[in-house]
Amino acid sequence: MNTDASCCPKQVGNGFVERGPCGYGGILRDHHGNWVRGFIGYIDEANILTSELHGVLQGLKVLDKLKHKGATLETDNKGVYEWVTGLNDRRQTEIIHESWRINQGFKDLAKKNNITIKHIPGKDANRCADRLADIARMEKTRYREIEHLPDDRELKVLVEGDSNLNN
Repeated sequence: MNTDASCCPKQVGNGFVERGPCGYGGILRDHHGNWVRGFIGYIDEANILTSELHGVLQGLKVLDKLKHKGATLETDNKGVYEWVTGLNDRRQTEIIHESWRINQGFKDLAKKNNITIKHIPGKDANRCADRLADIARMEKTRYREIEHLPDDRELKVLVEGDSNLNN
């Protein structure tokens, strides 16, 4: 499972928190890199960290719903990875405080299903999930699970490229 977020932020308030319309998305693939399931979601006004956290939480919920035990969930956001895995529990910021309710289910879902959460650095590592997050933000789709690969040329090319690497 790969999750990612997309945001068009504008600076507000103290200048440290950028907020705007955001989307999140995730893709579940088999061991060959082929599409299994996806999801997208839109948030009217949020920051990128909150949107990334929504993506991880929804990814864990999809894995739970499909009973995928022992799966790996990957995110390219190091801050989200550190917070969700407990490596950064002491860091209290306005964003973390705002996102606290999202974090309540992470550890329970991950533990229940033996899910490993990994950080994958680099913007090219999560391109399929990033495209799904862009689609959610542009379409303003609140939340939707996607059973079949959407008719989106860019996404199809990315998924096919990933499956070719794994076959």
